[in-house]
Amino acid sequence: TGLVPNWARVKEANSLTLEKEDGSFSGSGTPQYEFGAEASRTVWRIAFDSAVYPGIPENKAGSFLAPLHNMMVNNFNKSPINGWEYFGGGTLQACSPDPGYVMSVFGSWHWNQFISAPVYSTLASKVSESLFQGKEFIQQDMIDAACDLVKTTADLSYYPLSWQVIAIMTLNGELAKIGNLVRGNGPSSSPMKSS
Repeated sequence: TGLVPNWARVKEANSLTLEKEDGSFSGSGTPQYEFGAEASRTVWRIAFDSAVYPGIPENKAGSFLAPLHNMMVNNFNKSPINGWEYFGGGTLQACSPDPGYVMSVFGSWHWNQFISAPVYSTLASKVSESLFQGKEFIQQDMIDAACDLVKTTADLSYYPLSWQVIAIMTLNGELAKIGNLVRGNGPSSSPMKSS
């Protein structure tokens, strides 16, 4: 399903390989084997790498995010009846019990900006065109829907507001502009019209 757990225990098998370590761990009140507020930051960090360092051969963002993007595409509704549920309930699902790294997804994730904003931000990374075959929408339609969902910032407290703003900057191409500066390529224009 493309999800990672809030927390993982790993050990170094050798200088190039990490392995899962048995046992449990939790922090900040979030369950280890849940996809929640801690785990969502992982998928955003991968999207960040994709936006800031595009085209680098070592960039494995596409393959890492592919299962999540598959779920997002297959559960996307371009014109939801309720006006907001572009990404249906099946978008985020727990993994199979074997190996069982993610046993649950935080309930009502759509309404928790700590989770929804980082998940929507992954759409800034290239989604395989093959996923759109037979669909009546393209990646840009999904990005537009995600932008519609993260644009609401009124009355949010600091942390949810921060994630909404980070998602806006990720989806509208600002991170790509930062990437140009980081790589010494100078400023670039935004892919979306500013108003």
